This record gives sequence, C-alpha cells and structure tokens, in this order.
Amino acid sequence: MWFVVDVRVNDKYSNNDVLDIIKSNVSCEVTARSTRLNSSGVNETNPIKQVAINLNINTYRSNKVGEFLFVDELNQAIPKYISLLTIPRRTLNDFLTSIFLKGIT
Repeated sequence: MWFVVDVRVNDKYSNNDVLDIIKSNVSCEVTARSTRLNSSGVNETNPIKQVAINLNINTYRSNKVGEFLFVDELNQAIPKYISLLTIPRRTLNDFLTSIFLKGIT
C-alpha cells in the first residue's frame, strides 16, 4: 500500500528539513518526489515590495488547496500591475533612493 502527501512549507523551513521531520515521525518508508523548489519570503524592506505597498497593493497572498481568482479580482489587479510596471524611471529612482536613505539614517 502506498499514498501521496502534498506538503507545502513556508519560508521558515526547507523542504529537506520538513522531509526529515516527517521521516522521524512515521514508521513507513518516505520518498520525496522532489525537494528542489523551496518556499521563499520577501523582506519588508525590499524596494520592490515598498513600491507595491506605496501603491496600496496587497503584498501577500497564500496558496490554498482549490484556490481560485474571481474575474473581478483580476479586473482590479490588472491596472495595479500596469501602474507598478509603468512608474516613471525618475520617480522610481527617487522613491528607491528615499527608502535606502531612510534605512541608513
């Protein structure tokens, strides 16, 4: 008999860490399909994240089983995404410079 377990980790653990935890807590053979792609997180001081926050864009969305997007959510997201990509270079440079200077002082 065999079974499949879908395990999704956060940025606090690596896939190998979780695999070791599982192996140490079960009495069956455990084989990972892959441990290649680990979760990652973005620091609050990341300049691109700061731009998104400045544009009032939600910077976190979790993956959930059966998750989907409503058409209305996509319609709201498209203009925000375009505005993020089309910030004038000078404005973006000034904004990023001000973030870095705040971090230094």
